[in-house]
Amino acid sequence: MAEANVNSSEEEFYCFCYQCRLKFINSRLFFISISSDETKFTCVKCGITFALGLIVKKSDFDDYYPHCCEVCGMRFRTSNQLFHHSYHHSNNWPFKCYFCQKGFPFNCRYKRHLSPKTVQCCKCSESFLGNFCPARVFDENDEFKCEKCSNDNEPLDLTLTS
Repeated sequence: MAEANVNSSEEEFYCFCYQCRLKFINSRLFFISISSDETKFTCVKCGITFALGLIVKKSDFDDYYPHCCEVCGMRFRTSNQLFHHSYHHSNNWPFKCYFCQKGFPFNCRYKRHLSPKTVQCCKCSESFLGNFCPARVFDENDEFKCEKCSNDNEPLDLTLTS
């Protein structure tokens, strides 16, 4: 990696601390090491100040990550990534955990969030496998219904009856 003496007031570069630089490890961007005894730099990603870090040309970075969030300024390679990021601000997730309310942009990520657990139906006493939020704490008084015994009004996900 190249080193350079860069005036921190130059506006054609973005500064990154080493930790935030790791998030761009697979990018084709050319980062330049910077250091200073008297001047502190501020990371554009996390906001910390540092004396040793990296810079990248703004024009290169903006070309590589052309889609910018209007709320927080984060940049993304594709418009889909920006769209999925927007759920963080609106909290209008297309898939939401019924128990912990954590949101997910994709059904497969929601399903990955749930953990399988064997429980017993309170009506027919048959054991069956259900998917539960990892934040869910079970106790012996919990009553669950299998798919056969549940009402049509209840969602297909396992629900408590009491």
